[in-house]
Amino acid sequence: MKKVSSVIIILVLLLSVQFLLGQTGLHRLGLLREDPRGISWLKPAEVEVTRTLPSTFFNPAYLPPIGNQGSQGSCTAWAVAYYFKTYQEAKDRQWDPALPEHQASPAFVYNLINGGKDGGSFISDAFKALEDFGCGTMADMPYNAGNFSDWPSEDAFENGIPFRTQNTAFIYTANNAGINQIKQVLNNGELLVIGISVYPNFDNISSYDYTYCVNDVYGSIRGGHAVAIVGYDDSKVTHDGVGAFRMVNSWGRSWGQSGFWWMSYEAVKSSLLCHGFAYYANDRPHYTPELVARYQITHPRRGTVGVTVGVGTTMNSLWSHHYFDFQMWQYSIDNHSYPHNPVLLDASDGASYLTPGSSNNFYIEIHDQKWDGQSGTIDFFRGEFNAQQMTATATNLPLSIPDGSLAPVGVPIGGAFSIFPLSIQFGEIMMGTPVQQDIEFNNMGNSSESFVLQMDPGSSPDFTFTADTVALASGESQTISVQYFPLTQGNDKGKINATGTIFSTAIRMRGNATGTLSLHPAVFDFGQVPTGSSQSTQFTVKNFGNQTEQINLAITGAHPGHFLLSTPQLTLAAGDSQSVTVTFKPQSAEEKIAYLEVSTPAQ
Repeated sequence: MKKVSSVIIILVLLLSVQFLLGQTGLHRLGLLREDPRGISWLKPAEVEVTRTLPSTFFNPAYLPPIGNQGSQGSCTAWAVAYYFKTYQEAKDRQWDPALPEHQASPAFVYNLINGGKDGGSFISDAFKALEDFGCGTMADMPYNAGNFSDWPSEDAFENGIPFRTQNTAFIYTANNAGINQIKQVLNNGELLVIGISVYPNFDNISSYDYTYCVNDVYGSIRGGHAVAIVGYDDSKVTHDGVGAFRMVNSWGRSWGQSGFWWMSYEAVKSSLLCHGFAYYANDRPHYTPELVARYQITHPRRGTVGVTVGVGTTMNSLWSHHYFDFQMWQYSIDNHSYPHNPVLLDASDGASYLTPGSSNNFYIEIHDQKWDGQSGTIDFFRGEFNAQQMTATATNLPLSIPDGSLAPVGVPIGGAFSIFPLSIQFGEIMMGTPVQQDIEFNNMGNSSESFVLQMDPGSSPDFTFTADTVALASGESQTISVQYFPLTQGNDKGKINATGTIFSTAIRMRGNATGTLSLHPAVFDFGQVPTGSSQSTQFTVKNFGNQTEQINLAITGAHPGHFLLSTPQLTLAAGDSQSVTVTFKPQSAEEKIAYLEVSTPAQ
């Protein structure tokens, strides 16, 4: 009891200190003001407003618990990632936003876009991160207010890709048309993010009916803050008139109405309190990447490193995309070293250019963008063509990244080599029956390639294949056979790993072995039979196999003693059937359940 009491006292003290800090200190902000009309990849929203919008809207079911940015200037990432993206995915996937594995991590976004300093960020950069990288979850990358510099882990990068967005748009909020467009987007199922200017009446919003209004402004501006719009009420009475948006903040539950507050329509239209634009992005529902670049480099200053991934060549690119193209990187050189783990980039928009029969190259180009006496190396690069379940790894590494210069690395993938099929479904096969499927290896590239084929550990022994190696010169093809010969009943699966000099892939097999015996009927209800009486019925056993079987029969289950079997054994030639009699003779009055088990030594 003494130990328990001391723990309780410590917790009370810690909570008290946190409460006092929240009451006496000013919360961190972190939004840098911008005009999205000057950003080429952002587009004005095209929102068709219905004639009769509902007078109120608020759907908290997909909102995560109220968050707290604490001492970090990461409000933009909290509004865009934690609130906007978590809500979007929870609505799309119908999952619980209270679980960390279902919450978009603000640390994932903020630590990528802040230029290596805790100096705030732009809303457009946060949405750019969602478009290019998606967002790892709180389970992948938990938030730590004291850590603004660590980049995501390899798993966080990989797990974030399915949550990419597209078509980020902005709404001009300074007029009634913008107000109605915001309402329409909310009714369409999305949240929006806006930037506001913070005055003392916002810090002390509990004294102003939890509503941010132009007519309540006093004192000096403290800075910019990113927040999310989650609803509205046309009948909400404010000091600016009637009508307000329901908002959510990232200062914890002790601020506002348990983290929520209101902002009048007039305040959203006002350039004094609002930065003039509301942002949102479209989801990629249940997105699966087709083409991924996985790379690792060594460099002492990640902020000077530019990364481009493309298809074709660097001099003649069919498709390319530049990553980490954030505004803060232009204003602040990130002096942290590149992470010591692989980074993943989704290049699926270029997958269509890797067509069968072509010799197109998949490449990454690392650009040291500053003459500063610092250089690095490309240590690893692999293209992962998920659409064809194939990977290609660069073999000419490490490669130097010269100071102030470029270092390109490419691999032929997708068009240069094909293996078909990569997935074999044998379906239902009667046990003891061998079946096979051919697999064709086709080298359409300009250089030779060889593969070592190995059955993956854990594969069913019922799968075998005819060759351990495949060696192909340019233009050659070779066929191997995979056999499925099930000797026991059940579902079987296997995988053949094909490891080449450059390419690697896996061939997956599945089959379902069925027995050679059938029993009819499969279920029988004797109904009500008085104790001491009996009732009989017949079951038919058939041998579908191609040989004579010695068949064993037995009553099993919870109450076998109340059932009698006419014979414990049958001998059936291939294709024959025979009836057996089961008699129900209950010894007591309650319900009885049993099973008639029919088997051979192999089934």
